Amino acid sequence: MSLSHSSPDRPRLLCVGINHASARLEVRERYVLSKPAQAQILIRAREKPPAGLQEVAVLSTCNRTELYGVGGPQMDLNTLLGLLGHVQVSRRDFSHHGYALEDRDAQEHLLRVAAGLDSQVLGESEILGQVRQMFELAREIGSLGPVLSKLLQQALHTGKRVRHETTLGDGILSHSSLVARMLNHEAATLTSPTVLIIGAGSMARSALLSLDRARFGAIWVANRTPERAGLLAEQADAEAIGLEAIGQVLPHADFVISAVSVQKPLLWPEHLGGTKNPMALFDLSLPRSIHPSVAKLGLRLHTLDDLETILSVHRSERQAAIPQAERIVREELNAFAGWLEARAVVPTVKALRQRFEALRQAELEALSPAERALAERVTHRLVQKLLHSPLTRLRELAEEGEAEPYRQALHALFGLEQE
Repeated sequence: MSLSHSSPDRPRLLCVGINHASARLEVRERYVLSKPAQAQILIRAREKPPAGLQEVAVLSTCNRTELYGVGGPQMDLNTLLGLLGHVQVSRRDFSHHGYALEDRDAQEHLLRVAAGLDSQVLGESEILGQVRQMFELAREIGSLGPVLSKLLQQALHTGKRVRHETTLGDGILSHSSLVARMLNHEAATLTSPTVLIIGAGSMARSALLSLDRARFGAIWVANRTPERAGLLAEQADAEAIGLEAIGQVLPHADFVISAVSVQKPLLWPEHLGGTKNPMALFDLSLPRSIHPSVAKLGLRLHTLDDLETILSVHRSERQAAIPQAERIVREELNAFAGWLEARAVVPTVKALRQRFEALRQAELEALSPAERALAERVTHRLVQKLLHSPLTRLRELAEEGEAEPYRQALHALFGLEQE
């Protein structure tokens, strides 16, 4: 991965990441960052910022881990990759499987992510909530500044527009709802099949509440916090159990859905040697919570990547909405670029006003007190009128993304200092 260099008088925006398109599941799962790990990165960056780094935010989901940074010319690819060292991941491996984006490419990428255009499941809605959590965590810790804060808000607005103004997300199937649909279909040919759901987070909840409850017998919800499992189980007439009780119900489960945050697999082949092995297991976790060797027992084991193969069939139904969604992304990207350009000319506007004011004051100093009182108001109004038209036009050009040559010309013509 390599990057070019931005203009030295404006902040750089960099993004480094790894996602479903750049790496397989077994690689991606090594870079999933828990919320505490994300917070640790942001806190360290805030308290001991690497050279040039001014703002930072982290996005980590089952399909991507990305770091966004804003800073000066000293900030580069290694600056962001260095932050990952605090969570003991391989920077070299990340560089091999990952990608790096800069400035407008990075801006567009984040907007496409929030819109669901870059998701493994085209148009899925969960990513917008994950971008919101990314924004809220960085804001809470204090690692955001004006540029990244504005970009994240622009991304959230983009995602909302795409979902309200297009059909990109209509009839969308997330991994969890797809699993529920598959089980509902199989349950129609069985007599009261049973289900074990491991986890009580959003994916587990989505899967459970999408099941046609009347078609199933016992449903168990297992979680490391029994109270949380109980709250979810109550919503679907299920039974809550602790993780330690999984071994007791596994022999009686026809289906297993695992959507839990763990660092190593919970289920291994030796756990599935009961008298009644599950007919199918669905691992919605990343890192994976069911060891892949379970498939050697002859059981049907579906991972996130396996489910994507099925979901791709539904992708064509949403293809027609892509051009409209991409148009919205372009509009929002241009709006952000206009804001960025307008922000970039603020120092020029300030410097030009100060230069004219300094000249005005120098001339007033040569006048008598009586003359100065009369000239003060007249010259002030004259300077304001002289500057109004060019500065208004400069701001308009900034919003159109065409102000840079004019900004540089003003600095050269009037000898303005660069800030």
